[in-house]
Amino acid sequence: MDPNIYALVLDTLNRATSQNTDVLKPAEKKLEEWEIEPGFYSVLLNVMSNHSVDVNVRWLAVMCFKNGVDRYWRRNAPHAISDDEKIKLRQGLLTSSVLSEPVTQIATQEAVLISKIARFDCPNNWPNLVPDLLGALKASQPLVQHRSLLIFHHVVKELASKRLFGDRRTFQGLTETVYGFILGLWHENTELFIRHIQEGAATELITEHLEKALLCLRILRKLTVFGFKKANLSQDAVAFLNVVFDRAKMSLECIALGVLSNHPFAYVPLIRPSLEFALYYCFMEQGMSLTYERFTIQCLNIIKGILHCREFKVPNLPQSEIKEPMCHMCRHLVTHYFLLSSDDLAMWDAEPESFATDKAGETWKYSLRTCTKAVFKELLQERSALLRPELVRLLASLQETPVLPEDLPAILKKDAIYNAVDFDEWFTNVLSRELKIRDNNYRIIRRRVCLLIDQWCDVRAAKTLFPAMYEALLEPLSRPDEDAAVKLAAAEALRSTIDAYNFDVEQFAPYAHHALVALYDLLVESEECDTKMHVLHVISYVMAQCGNLVGRTGGGTSALFAYLPQLWQHAASHHMLRAAALAAATRLDEPAHVYLLEDALELWLCVLEYSQVADPQLLELAQNLYPILEQSTEHLRIVMYIMQAYALLCPEEFFSSQGGKCMVLLDSMLSDMRTEGIITVLKMAEVSLLDSDDLPMVFSVQLCLLSRVILLSSDLFYKAIEDAAKNLREYDSDPVQVLNKLLHVWTEKMNIVTQVLETLKNQVGLETYEQLIQSVDKETLKQIKEYIPL
Repeated sequence: MDPNIYALVLDTLNRATSQNTDVLKPAEKKLEEWEIEPGFYSVLLNVMSNHSVDVNVRWLAVMCFKNGVDRYWRRNAPHAISDDEKIKLRQGLLTSSVLSEPVTQIATQEAVLISKIARFDCPNNWPNLVPDLLGALKASQPLVQHRSLLIFHHVVKELASKRLFGDRRTFQGLTETVYGFILGLWHENTELFIRHIQEGAATELITEHLEKALLCLRILRKLTVFGFKKANLSQDAVAFLNVVFDRAKMSLECIALGVLSNHPFAYVPLIRPSLEFALYYCFMEQGMSLTYERFTIQCLNIIKGILHCREFKVPNLPQSEIKEPMCHMCRHLVTHYFLLSSDDLAMWDAEPESFATDKAGETWKYSLRTCTKAVFKELLQERSALLRPELVRLLASLQETPVLPEDLPAILKKDAIYNAVDFDEWFTNVLSRELKIRDNNYRIIRRRVCLLIDQWCDVRAAKTLFPAMYEALLEPLSRPDEDAAVKLAAAEALRSTIDAYNFDVEQFAPYAHHALVALYDLLVESEECDTKMHVLHVISYVMAQCGNLVGRTGGGTSALFAYLPQLWQHAASHHMLRAAALAAATRLDEPAHVYLLEDALELWLCVLEYSQVADPQLLELAQNLYPILEQSTEHLRIVMYIMQAYALLCPEEFFSSQGGKCMVLLDSMLSDMRTEGIITVLKMAEVSLLDSDDLPMVFSVQLCLLSRVILLSSDLFYKAIEDAAKNLREYDSDPVQVLNKLLHVWTEKMNIVTQVLETLKNQVGLETYEQLIQSVDKETLKQIKEYIPL
């Protein structure tokens, strides 16, 4: 290597570590230019391997080398590193200077660098990588052994992430070669670590063997989970899994759960020891005193994984053998793990909205409370016949003596048991009454009752019970001084009752107005963005499920529109919440319209479809149509639908203001539109030209229905004409004049009926009335003859 080039690169790297930006920026630019120069990475390798160079400079050299591998190591990459230089680099990365790197941070980055190259080249272009690393692992120098193990860990981690069939087969071959050796190395370092602790050896010696044991464990985890087609056929893998339970604190999360998920059949022999292990450490006082929360969560996750595994079914052991352990687990889950803690109550007091809207999701993997509920659910599904009597006994114990509002521990226990018991006629006799107890401590029970209704209304509640549930939920929801968490639970339970499979809209009708008013009040009271979004979701769900019923509830959508401007101002930094504020969401001068406009237009159209009259807010909203059309034709179709809705709802008010401007703009745009766009605009224009009584679809259906009546019974039809004539004074109560007017309108509107079959149906209906033609005036008769040869 030219010493001048080495010195130049070293000097540039030195300047690139400077704190002076005037020195730093030119050096960084020069390094970027050199990235595509042949031989640059060989110089970087020499710099990072020279332990006499400043640590910051060497660290920067490693990072530049690593970034270069990402960009230029592939053969088809622009300015790819040449094959000759790659050979030299691969040879230089396993020299003694790299394997004896004294600085941990640099050694880690070198390991990552080697693993990135191994992903591309191992084993085809770098066949000696694994043999060389295994040889270095047998070295007598502790530092060389540690650095080799660190590199091997990152190489295995990188190779295990490859998912192509050929790559997986290669990794399985690697696993067969190295598994036994790494397992022995793990045993050796673990035993040395334990022995040195017992002997009180130096901290450096203890740390050395602990780090090696952890690296071996991480390598074994990847090899066990991803390196076997059938892990249960490998004696070494089975032996390792059995040892896992002796060294559980580090192994549960990373290994046992991974094998249970990916190799369930290999886990079958471990089911019994796993359950015994978890039972001792999670449900026995002696074992629980030795554990901590994360360890408990992993033990419970193993129980859940075993019970939930689809590949095998937990053996049906004799009931006498499992009854006591199962019942004990059930009691302990309910009376110990389900209790609200002091931290839970403190969070409830400080942030009731966050407490109420906190959803479980996938948190059962990491949260003790949701994890215990998930385990209890699995237990109840698997052993329901065994555990139901136990739950009944727990519930009966509560009914023996009333729980006083000031007895907080008893209330917490009651809440925990309610969380576990089924929902039946129990609601009528007990729960509905407890919603009326107003004491502050009883908010825990009021919230739990709402959660029970939410959980069971679609499963066990009879249809006749729904009105009672509506009344029960609306009481806390409407109460001004009710706790926020209780109100939010009641709102969610109300949504669930409306979503139930046997929901009856008419049954809900007497409560609809009360429910919407209470929900609007809750929306105004809420402070957090997530809470407002949650309440808005419930409101929109009620409106969607109840359809036209919303329009008959006194306030309808007007209350929501009145609140939306306030909501927009409140949600200045929350674009998702702003989507609910239609008026602002469709204004193009708002930056958020890019994210919200499409959804807002659909919601706008939906509101128009369910509106019976045009509120001032709706008419004011129409002023946003012109800028949307003027900007582009991207939303032309839905804007046309919105204009049609306005034309049907309030034609005079709309076309005298914003609608007229939009029509002029559309007229100027027609020459630039494609056929589809022109047709869409003309259909909207046709609707705007019709009178309110000339709606084609409505008239088409009315004329077809009239024809069917005539075909079925002409006597019945003529009787209807006579009855109608009695109330029509403008026709002197004369049936002949009424019939004359009817036939006149019928023939005049015949062109509205566009479908062939419907036209024929109308013609046949007219033909049936030949006997009435004699009473029709000459003008109407002339129009009839245009359609039917009489």
